[in-house]
Amino acid sequence: MATKMQQQNKAQRVGNNAVVEQHTVIEESILPTADELKKLQEIDPSLVKWVMDRCEKEQNFRHEFSNGRLKLTKKDLNGTILINVLCVVFAFILILCGFAASIYLIKNDLGIAGTIFAGASIIGVGALFTRIPSKNKKQ
Repeated sequence: MATKMQQQNKAQRVGNNAVVEQHTVIEESILPTADELKKLQEIDPSLVKWVMDRCEKEQNFRHEFSNGRLKLTKKDLNGTILINVLCVVFAFILILCGFAASIYLIKNDLGIAGTIFAGASIIGVGALFTRIPSKNKKQ
């Protein structure tokens, strides 16, 4: 297996701070080079077949590992979407309950308390829904 690594470093000054940028490229080939395979065949012809089988197993493992990571990421994303939907549904239910309570208060001759409760509900909902997008931008 041949591994090639290239590294580039770049340093510069930005204002009073020194900034170092590092760029690393690792190129890893599963298959040995043709020269290496030829040398192995000269030693023992069955070694080339063995190396090819090992390379195929390694490639299959890498694909399975990558697919497993993709499945975990998809589960995590689906869970986040479900939580966001449930939050919106429960917020809507709380809004309805708040307005129902304010209507109840107003009907029972507590107009000021009902109005304040309705206003607080509206302000709370507005604050909630304006906070959600800014919270998502931080991630």
